Amino acid sequence: MYKLIRVDEATSGFFGLKMPLYSVLYSCWETERLLETAGLVELARRTLNITSSVWLNRKTCRSRLGYDVSTLRLDQVKVRCAEHLRCFDSMDTNLTVLQITSASPIFLQLQHSLKDEVDVGSEALLFLFISKNSPDSDMRTNWLRAGFLAQQLSIIAADEGFGSFTSHGYEAPEGKAGETGTIEYVLWIG
Repeated sequence: MYKLIRVDEATSGFFGLKMPLYSVLYSCWETERLLETAGLVELARRTLNITSSVWLNRKTCRSRLGYDVSTLRLDQVKVRCAEHLRCFDSMDTNLTVLQITSASPIFLQLQHSLKDEVDVGSEALLFLFISKNSPDSDMRTNWLRAGFLAQQLSIIAADEGFGSFTSHGYEAPEGKAGETGTIEYVLWIG
């Protein structure tokens, strides 16, 4: 049912944007037109031009939170995301690429949880951003790395007519002794 496409540093168009080396996986129904790498790059470029009012409208109408988020907070999100795009090479490289398929347990788990949150209709796109914790890192920093770009993309994609969206954060449990977990931030557009 799904076509999974992996976009990472090996994809010239994506790497040319010089973005952090997140693992970005997107899937679509067989009837969905593919969002090519060039399209993803263009969406990402436009994150720097998002206005606070658009952000606020999208967050409130999708999540029914009401207008209880300050403009200052929204501007800070935009700034952090912009810094992310500009300063990727000054950040540590403690990010991992996760290869999954539609049969992977984590994929199925996230798919079901997101279906409960939004009616994706007949077509959908799924983005998966992975950020690996390091022993000395601030947990909030890991969430920001995995989540800011995804949220910015969600607004642009909705404005471009891809439909409604939802996002979902998932913290993978720690593995063996001494190993840290990973933050998996998912964006579902449908």
